[in-house]
Amino acid sequence: MPSQKYDQVYVSAAASDIEEYLLSGVLYWPLSGRTPKGDPPLSRLTIGGLLLSQARLLAQIEVSLFSGEVADSFEKIAVVRDRWRSNWNKKAQEEISSRLKQWGNYLLDYQKDPGLQAREYPRNVYRRVILDLLDKEIGGLDAADQTVLAGLDRTLKSVFRKGSFCWEANLAGGFPAEVFWYLYGGLKD
Repeated sequence: MPSQKYDQVYVSAAASDIEEYLLSGVLYWPLSGRTPKGDPPLSRLTIGGLLLSQARLLAQIEVSLFSGEVADSFEKIAVVRDRWRSNWNKKAQEEISSRLKQWGNYLLDYQKDPGLQAREYPRNVYRRVILDLLDKEIGGLDAADQTVLAGLDRTLKSVFRKGSFCWEANLAGGFPAEVFWYLYGGLKD
């Protein structure tokens, strides 16, 4: 899992590029920025990736400490999102299709090699989280995407074992079990 500093760098870089990204035809936008030692290079910018980084930051930063560059980046992103709402929603919808495919492919890989993929679950479940974040962001998935996601969730539930929060404990407050049930456990191996 990336560090809090990684998410800060990601959100800051996204704030600088968000308008250009929304006006482009690119779904996965390359970002530049130096990540902390031990963290991976910045992921490409997507609406879902941005929502995920913001959610992880909000889960870790006390409201009283939410100021400075992080707050400025959130504000800039919100202003651009509101100005270009139709572009924002269009990118989000495109990403939903992409993330559904990625999540479905991961579950297929699990069926082929349950042992390996069960161990990799905490690193791969972010795709499912992003789907929930995008669903909330655009006010609901369309009927076709809801059907696909429901099928993937049935597959997941058939091999899911309830347990403790699968990411770092300090993130659990930002991802309640009522919504993000699939973060509270793992896959049978």
